[in-house]
Amino acid sequence: IYISIPIILGIIVWCSLYLTRFIITYFEYGSIWGKTEKVFSFNVTNELGETKNFSEYNEPYKICFIDDIINSNVYYNILRFEKLSYTYTKYSFWILNVERKENKERGIEDPFKVHANDHYHVPLLNVENPKKFWKDFDFFPESAIICIFKNDTIIYQNSIEETQQYLNDNVLK
Repeated sequence: IYISIPIILGIIVWCSLYLTRFIITYFEYGSIWGKTEKVFSFNVTNELGETKNFSEYNEPYKICFIDDIINSNVYYNILRFEKLSYTYTKYSFWILNVERKENKERGIEDPFKVHANDHYHVPLLNVENPKKFWKDFDFFPESAIICIFKNDTIIYQNSIEETQQYLNDNVLK
């Protein structure tokens, strides 16, 4: 019985440190490790009002910050994402504005004006059909999510911290 107490305590500590982190990551970002293989196609509008399919941007890897920049408080997270873009200059970084919910009280704001007013340097694309986007994405994260696209396939989705660790550990080729 004396030997089993340290083992039980070890299991409790392990679960509290690691297992809970995996469970929370799964519920927040849809994947324990972040790796996923999902073909995903959607249309975006750039600041000039041109509509394109996101896969038409020919960069091999596109690292995207996905959130509603108008109706949520993402300023600090976008600054952290921009810092990430300065660190990994060989990849393309984008902010994808996807409306989470309509906010009638604030009125309609132009995401490109918000982007310019807040002096963000990472380019912004506005997702054309937010409801279809979240339905096709098949996941509705509580907070901003970072996705890495290879052409039109999501290969990774997680938080900023985990994405930075992923980029440190795995060099995309």
